[in-house]
Amino acid sequence: MELRPLKYLMVAVFFVFTATLVFLPLSLSDRIRQVRDPRRRHTYQTVVSLTSCFGGGVFLATCLLHLLPEARSQFSKGIADYWENAPDFPFVEFLCIGGLLLVLVIEQVTLFWKEVHARLTYSALSPFGRDTSVVNYGSLQQSDSHGDGHVRGVADDVEDAEAEERTMESIHGDPNSHSSLRSIVLVISLSMHSIFEGIAIGLQPSVQLLLQILAAVSIHKSILAITLGLNLAHSRLGHCSIVASALAFSLMAPLGMVLATLLIQGDTGEAALLNGILQGLACGTFLYVTFFEVLPHEMSHTHNRLPKVLCMVLGVGAITMLLLSLPH
Repeated sequence: MELRPLKYLMVAVFFVFTATLVFLPLSLSDRIRQVRDPRRRHTYQTVVSLTSCFGGGVFLATCLLHLLPEARSQFSKGIADYWENAPDFPFVEFLCIGGLLLVLVIEQVTLFWKEVHARLTYSALSPFGRDTSVVNYGSLQQSDSHGDGHVRGVADDVEDAEAEERTMESIHGDPNSHSSLRSIVLVISLSMHSIFEGIAIGLQPSVQLLLQILAAVSIHKSILAITLGLNLAHSRLGHCSIVASALAFSLMAPLGMVLATLLIQGDTGEAALLNGILQGLACGTFLYVTFFEVLPHEMSHTHNRLPKVLCMVLGVGAITMLLLSLPH
């Protein structure tokens, strides 16, 4: 079979393959929610929890053992064409920090405006509102005749504060309540990585090399796709957002393959530099999602602590073995 038609066939196959693996955990998660037997439900939830920890190890190893070295290689190749005497500075690591801080700033700004909106909403709907001082004054006046008005006035203030605190708990009550934004960040990071994987597949000059790199990427992609599906299943995203995120991720690698086949004629310095910059930023977002989203959600619970750690180690080991045994 000729090379170009084979690449187009692989585009369709790779999309179906990736989408199936992403939607599989979502389908299983819906079935688990319908289980009524408490024991079976607990068993299923334990399996899902351990699998999520395995996925955390996969993300960590993918970031530090695969994405970061690849970003270094591409950035060095691209910067050599533009900066002959480039200083000995860890540019890619700096980009990694920048990616992490970028997500942190976006999330904290989003939460800040949520808090402001929640406070304004509470002030508008509060039964105390503008009449709080009048209520307290009336209660304090009662202290002349009953002696307990001051206590009632303070109690009103405490109740008011507790009501506002309950209003704000929707934002701060759960350390993982911000998982919608983090899930979106994870999808974007994996999608950027997938585009470059697709480009790498599309640039292969022979059928043999194409099938070889396709097999390697497929094994790696299958683990990431299942892990992403688990993360989306646990996120606070709506059903339509979850489906859109899964489809977007599934389309990115085929899109990269098409771009490489139609537009990119060679491995240019500009493409390598852009690849290194984007993968460096994506590496930072991988770290952020791993340590602020995936692992805190599981490690904050007291059940199965050691099995969770073991599953995380196994996740790191799985990616390590893949990188050692398969071509890049």
